[in-house]
Amino acid sequence: QVITVPGHTAGSIAVLDPTASVLVAGDALLTMGGPLAVPPDQFTDDMETAKQSVIKLGGFTFETLLVGHGNPIEGGASAQVAALGATF
Repeated sequence: QVITVPGHTAGSIAVLDPTASVLVAGDALLTMGGPLAVPPDQFTDDMETAKQSVIKLGGFTFETLLVGHGNPIEGGASAQVAALGATF
């Protein structure tokens, strides 16, 4: 399932495989250098839209999260994305 996640860039997408319970978030999220986060302002076209995209992703269910920069989250990943979205 292709999910539009603008913000980092206008045409960003994520891909969800519900059967494997994996979300490929690309650059919409990162884990490099610390906990799960959105890319910093200097690398994001529209931060408010990026935050809304994270909130959107938190509404899906998946166990594994693959990000463009950083290590994957294996186990309970959608809960972590939803928790991040709740901080905005």
